[in-house]
Amino acid sequence: MNETILLAVRDETTRQICTRVLETLGCPLFVTEDMTGLPQRVTETQATILVVEADISPKLLERLATCKQAHPSVAIVLIVGHATPEQMVAALHAGASNFVVKPVEPPALLTALNRTGEQVQRLRARQIRERQYELLFETMLDGYALHEIICDEAGHPVDYRFLDVNPAFERLTGLTREIVGKTVLEVLPQTEPHWIETYGRVALGGESVRFVNSSSGLGSKWFEAVAFCPIYGQFATIFKDITEQMQAEEALRAALAESQHSRAEVEGLLESARAVLEQHDFPTTARAIFDACKHLLGAAAGYVALLSEDGAENEVLFLDAGGLPCTVDPYLPMPIRGLRAESYRTGKAVYHNDFARSEWERFMPEGHVYMANVMFAPLAIAGVTVGLIGLANKSGDFTDNDARIATAFGELAAIALCNARTLEALEMRTRELGERVKELNCLYRISRLLEQQETSLEQILQGTVDMIPSAWQYSDCTCARICFDDQVYQTPNFQETPWVYAVPLSIYGQQVGVVEVYLMEMEAVGNSRVFLQEEEELLKAVAEQLGRVIKRVRTADALQKSEEKYRTLFDHANDGIFIVDPETRCILDANENAARRLGYDKDELLQLTLVELAPNQPPTLREDILAELAERNSAIFETTHRRKDGTMMDVEISSRVVEIDGRKVYQSFVRDVTERKELEAQIQAYTHELEWLVDQKVSELESERAKTIHAAKLSALGKMATGVAHEINQPLTAMLFDASYLTTIAQDKADGSAQWKEVYEIGQNLASDISRVRRITDHLRTFGRLSGGQATSINLNRPIENSFLLISEQLKHKGVDVRLRMAQNLPLILANPNRMEQVFLNLLSNAEYALDEMARRIEAGDVERPGYQKVLEVSTTVDGEAVVATVRDTGCGIPAEAQERLFEPFFTTRPVGEAAGLGLSIAYGIVTEVGGDIAAESVENEGTTFTLRFPMVK
Repeated sequence: MNETILLAVRDETTRQICTRVLETLGCPLFVTEDMTGLPQRVTETQATILVVEADISPKLLERLATCKQAHPSVAIVLIVGHATPEQMVAALHAGASNFVVKPVEPPALLTALNRTGEQVQRLRARQIRERQYELLFETMLDGYALHEIICDEAGHPVDYRFLDVNPAFERLTGLTREIVGKTVLEVLPQTEPHWIETYGRVALGGESVRFVNSSSGLGSKWFEAVAFCPIYGQFATIFKDITEQMQAEEALRAALAESQHSRAEVEGLLESARAVLEQHDFPTTARAIFDACKHLLGAAAGYVALLSEDGAENEVLFLDAGGLPCTVDPYLPMPIRGLRAESYRTGKAVYHNDFARSEWERFMPEGHVYMANVMFAPLAIAGVTVGLIGLANKSGDFTDNDARIATAFGELAAIALCNARTLEALEMRTRELGERVKELNCLYRISRLLEQQETSLEQILQGTVDMIPSAWQYSDCTCARICFDDQVYQTPNFQETPWVYAVPLSIYGQQVGVVEVYLMEMEAVGNSRVFLQEEEELLKAVAEQLGRVIKRVRTADALQKSEEKYRTLFDHANDGIFIVDPETRCILDANENAARRLGYDKDELLQLTLVELAPNQPPTLREDILAELAERNSAIFETTHRRKDGTMMDVEISSRVVEIDGRKVYQSFVRDVTERKELEAQIQAYTHELEWLVDQKVSELESERAKTIHAAKLSALGKMATGVAHEINQPLTAMLFDASYLTTIAQDKADGSAQWKEVYEIGQNLASDISRVRRITDHLRTFGRLSGGQATSINLNRPIENSFLLISEQLKHKGVDVRLRMAQNLPLILANPNRMEQVFLNLLSNAEYALDEMARRIEAGDVERPGYQKVLEVSTTVDGEAVVATVRDTGCGIPAEAQERLFEPFFTTRPVGEAAGLGLSIAYGIVTEVGGDIAAESVENEGTTFTLRFPMVK
């Protein structure tokens, strides 16, 4: 043996026998007679085996438990006299490993020590293995999860539950350990049934499977996984994330396909571009572009059509039915509707891959070629769609990439159409220009006349009349007249005839005269048009130019009058006005109001500069203002001006750059704002004081609210905790280890003995009870923390179940019949789980008091309720868009006069000193804060029902 032994024996004979036997083992040996300081002696000697001689008594059991608590790994051998089985079980529970009955026989002592040493070795090996497993579990790079399969009554797998996950699982999936204990359909509702069936074969049949799978519920990641069965009914999965590998492979395949497709796309576009450059006839060019596009996209049929002049129909240029029958005249106009209208409206390519069954099919005429799928790409000129390329019957589906390619071909077709129309218009324009040389010469001579500065308006009007006939095709028999301001200007040969063309002279939309041209001899015209369109347009242009000349003359007259009016406004304005030289910054002009407010004569004021007028203005601010004026031509700012008597005046200045007599100057409007500044300062002071008072009051209210909620939570927690026997986790951990060790010993000795079987069952029950106590204490500690109130998506059943975890034993002890009717697959609500637990703890606590009070009234004879039974029923269900929870009791009920004040703070129906009256008011605040509603129905001496409604998360 390689153990260290501490011998605690008071009897001299027994100590000598034990010493001789133990020395033969060659182990470090320490001897003591002090039975009270065993934990300290074990620490000092680092003993792994403790041999104690004593009768089994409560005092000994207490010492052994204390020693075992301080040193859980030490093995204890008891040397006892007579001991009953009950005493031995108690000693095992206190930490004993083996027994030696006095008088001590060396072989029996050696056997007990060897067996104990083996137990120590096994325990140490198991601890090492468990630690190695924990290290592997915590540090492995692959994700690991352990599950148990869930079957229906027929034994078919329908779900599975998470039992354990490692950190790598959390990192790879984004799911946390909070899923442990939940089923996969709770965590990932979209899980497909075949995966549950596959894992069922693994857990129930023992087979192992390997697979690569993509999970949309985990962020569309790819995993390579293996699933195997560690024990019947369970399965474990080990997996790694291969998303990047799969994405790289997919990207490589896509890049290869894209490269091949791009080559064909470029070739098709180049071929179409050559057709645009080589062909000037649009139908020929459009056919070449269409064929290239159809071939590249794999379409079988299609057409090219242009928008009609009225914009109401689609006129087909040509139609390719792709070999399919079509009895409709392809050159009939097509109304702009259906999917075609979408392309015209949006200016983008559109497509539909199930056109034969779409809503658009109803717009197709009878006998039209069958179309499985279609695409339309616009022909746009200057942002306006003027036609379409239609494609149909592709072997596969049209895609967004097809739409992009078709759009490019549509742009080429639009360029070809634009080129054709431009060439046609250019040819027509060339012919028109040749015919309009006379009109241009006429306009040129009139323009030269208008440019002469000294020419009067009367000379301009008469000169224009004289020039008009020379621009007409029958100039020898043409005369003209201008009527304006009751004056008439006409050619020397003027005479009125029935053949006249007149254009009004207009200024600002109002007619002020007319320009007329008369044809004196109709025989010269013959059967042709009396006045050409070009002649009519020329006369309109002449009238427009004359209108501008008349407007300019009148504007000059009005300007002179405006300047006189401006000087009057300048001198009598309420604000001070300054005109300042940008270069010298001297005051060039100022109105009387500016001089009066500053205490100067106007001549004195004109001797000052900006620097003298505003001496307290920082130079940097002055330069910034001047820079803003130079950049934006205007600036608004505040400064101070010095009066003649030396006092300062607060002013607001609005400056802008204006031009006077061809010279740029600063025009500034100055307003005295001294009184306004004083008022603003007072308002700002009052505002700061008010904001400070509001902040103080809000802070006080928030603090009191948090304290009130926390006080109510702690009050409920204290009442629920009365059934908890131990509050420290360390003793619970030691007790759980002892219970596990007891069941191990009893299992090793399971030779059919009823006593050892009983010991085994006791150990298992003890371990279960200790685990439950640990869960309760852990939950109490979590619940007791002050909640920040952050809302999350929760299942309302969870806080209800957690509330009963704290109070169930207390209710059971008081004989309450608890009935839980919790709806399965309950929709989620948005709330804070701790606050929801507080709500239901308050309601359950009130129900418990009402049930006790009802029992007291019946016992006192105040109320008669034959066969009375304490019943507390909690249920959850779904009502429309709401999740509903009800808490019903058969307690004493609430008086009718008290029900209206039920949710008021500090109101209670209990005797003074038993309750603070905050529970229901806090519950009301928590429920309404998340958009919920709480209501109560009660009949005194019959019971109360609370109904809570919460909006479900959509």
